[in-house]
Parts: sequence; C-alpha cells; structure tokens
Amino acid sequence: MKQLFFTCLATILFAGCSSDDDTVPVAEVTPQPERGTEAFLRDFAGSDAYDAVVAMGLEVHFGQTPPQITGGYKSSPTKLTATTVPGDFSLGSDAGQNYFLFANQTAPGLTCDYNNKQHFTFSGANWTEQSQDYFAVISGSGEYFTVFAMADGMVETEDALALHVYSGRKTADGIEDLQFAVYMKANHGHDAHFIPNHTGRLYTDLMAENFN
Repeated sequence: MKQLFFTCLATILFAGCSSDDDTVPVAEVTPQPERGTEAFLRDFAGSDAYDAVVAMGLEVHFGQTPPQITGGYKSSPTKLTATTVPGDFSLGSDAGQNYFLFANQTAPGLTCDYNNKQHFTFSGANWTEQSQDYFAVISGSGEYFTVFAMADGMVETEDALALHVYSGRKTADGIEDLQFAVYMKANHGHDAHFIPNHTGRLYTDLMAENFN
C-alpha cells in the first residue's frame, strides 16, 4: 500500500504540467488581395506608383474576365497627355512609336508576359528604350483591360526599373483608346536617358494597331 502511495506521489511531483501556455503560437497570415481588384493592383505596383499614374488620368479597368490580348501592337503616333516630370516636353507632343507584345496570358492567374520597344522622337531627338520578357498582371472585363508590368528598361548600356501600365479596349483591329503610363521606380542615377525617380508620363493613342 505504501509503495502505491509513493508511486502516485512521484507521478504528481514530477509529471509535466499541461496548460494553455504550451500551445505553439500560429503566426497570422495576411490574405492576399483578390486578383483583378484595385487592392491587388495597388499591392503589385506600390501605392505611390499606383496613385501617381491614376492622378495623371489613367483609367484602370478592374475585373477577373479581361479580353484575350495576346499579340503584338504598334502605337504611332504616341501623344504625351500628362506628365509629372519637371520641365518636360509640351503636352500633345508626338513621343514617337511604341511597339509592345503580350504573350502567355493565363485566365486563372490573370498574368501575362510583356515586352516593348519605344522609339522616342521628342523635339527631334531620337533614342530607343527596350524592355524584354517581363511578368505582368492583367485585369478587366468584357472588351476592356488594364495591364500592370514591372519593366527593367535599357537605353544603350544603361538600365532603369519602371512601372508600365497599358489600358484600353480590345478590338479585332488592335487596342482602341490606348493609355500607356510610365512611372520611374529607380533610374540608378542614369538621368541622361531616363526620367527622374518618382515621376511619370501618360501617353495616349486612339488606336494601337495589331502588329506582327
């Protein structure tokens, strides 16, 4: 009987205690915004960049059923319609030609690949900026869409990171009422070839034609 008593006492004294304090805390996971929404596009672009391009007059089309836009396009002439670049060219200036391509558009993920080549002809000056094979997200519904892309552009041997945004209405002939916005994220000190950091431009074209 004594042996049973001491066995029970030892169990009480040396057994580990169980309490709520032993529960392993679970870190809260912030849910990602739903694709195709303003919250998702803002998160992708960064709030400062998103607000800047919208303030210049960019119309963003939300939704999860954008048109199929896979293909190449030529925008010419591309008109400068808004800018936050100090001392920039006059509004309405012909900015030259912009060739751009969308590929591998996915419906479930609302993503696509993007590249462009823009030939600038402001005030008689000529230079070419090229961005290749960059990941982009797309939103919209019906015939209307908006594409947000982070593009690492190149002019000669110098590079810069910028947000590119395309918005418009897809038709059989191309993209009507095209808006193309650029917001400079980081020009890495290459001020001679790129606009200053945290500034942007908005270009428009009544029709960007299909181009192969």
